[in-house]
Amino acid sequence: MAVLACKDDRGLFNAVKRFEGQLEEPRSLLRVANYEDIISDADNIPALAGWAAAFRQRYLDLTPVTGA
Repeated sequence: MAVLACKDDRGLFNAVKRFEGQLEEPRSLLRVANYEDIISDADNIPALAGWAAAFRQRYLDLTPVTGA
């Protein structure tokens, strides 16, 4: 199972830690990553760079709603 979330989503990461505590071998079944790191890695792959920029703008750029 993979869980993806924004880097600052502490609630989700705390919930995952609690869930991992219920598993006999937590790392064998569960992986956690954040969108920011995945998109940053995709920036370095020429075939994915355009997709990464579009994903970042659509899903990670919060300035349209925060006004910042």
